[in-house]
Amino acid sequence: MDLGQTWFIINIFFVAALVTTLFFQRSYVEGIYKQLPREELVRLKRRRDLLRIAAIILFLAMAITFLADMRVNG
Repeated sequence: MDLGQTWFIINIFFVAALVTTLFFQRSYVEGIYKQLPREELVRLKRRRDLLRIAAIILFLAMAITFLADMRVNG
């Protein structure tokens, strides 16, 4: 698998993580408005934050593979 394919696969996972993060943000905000129990809000916030971290890591991996591919292929 070359770097272009690697970048593409990482890009797909990054976009999926980003979209999922937005849905989790929506669930968290709706939970605040619906006044869900504190434990539920903590669980929703933790999930959202973990996905944010995953999206940041995937973004960095995507950028690194893109730059490496550009260096190799010009």
